[in-house]
Amino acid sequence: VTGRFYAVQFTGDVVEEGDRVAWVSLEYAAEHKGKECDEAFNTSAFSITNSFGNSVDGTWDGTIQDHGGLVEKREEPPGSENFVLLSDLVLINPGPDTPEALETPLADHAPAGTYQLCRLPFSPSSETERRRKLQSDQQGIFYQDVVAVVHHVPPSPP
Repeated sequence: VTGRFYAVQFTGDVVEEGDRVAWVSLEYAAEHKGKECDEAFNTSAFSITNSFGNSVDGTWDGTIQDHGGLVEKREEPPGSENFVLLSDLVLINPGPDTPEALETPLADHAPAGTYQLCRLPFSPSSETERRRKLQSDQQGIFYQDVVAVVHHVPPSPP
């Protein structure tokens, strides 16, 4: 739902603890073909903080939208000894909703409300350097088939 906070859980063996993730809109990706993730980790272009107590990505910058940030390993629920990989997310859909998003081909999605994943892999030897460079030129890996679809409640017409 547009403007709502989510803790995104990552499964599988691609995203790892310490990675950084950012979600870019189809609209942005189409305008930056081949360079979809080049600016995704530039915090002046994509906010990675939120007002929901995000303790790992920095103080809230006043921007409601949060495109991702650090992937953390957390015990969910607390005390369960079940550990999952989570990242914060608050996305906005400024346009129409994509009806039946799971059945609709990506090419037919409303470009402002569908987001694709960029991942910056963790490198233990460069974490300090990477934190310094989050404002600059770090490039991530683009996953065009990993999407988040944002909609309105009640749904907006296409």
